[in-house]
Amino acid sequence: MNVSSIIDTLKQTNEHLYTYESLQDQIVWRDLCFVVDANKDFGEVITAVKKLTEVEEVEVFDVYAGENIGKDKKSVSIKIKIVGAPVATNGASGTMTTEQINAVMNKAISAAESAGGSLRA
Repeated sequence: MNVSSIIDTLKQTNEHLYTYESLQDQIVWRDLCFVVDANKDFGEVITAVKKLTEVEEVEVFDVYAGENIGKDKKSVSIKIKIVGAPVATNGASGTMTTEQINAVMNKAISAAESAGGSLRA
């Protein structure tokens, strides 16, 4: 096995993008699900959540329409990435408390509701 050849091949390919997140960042993923009118675009709800400074990414992982949601309704499930502040240079903890994470979640819910979504129970 020629390891150097494998490494050279990997360097030449552009198929994979590698990202790096500092181990000093606290990263929390949380899922939320919202319901909107069937004729409404989910884009507004997602954009509203993405605008929050505490939310680094929003990923849609499920879209559903059916009897369980209600007539003329559809639902979207999103995963939001919340990144805490890095560890301070003075040694202070950079981790978020449960209360801080919940505050971001409440902001995300409020933002989605202001864009026409309602939290799915």
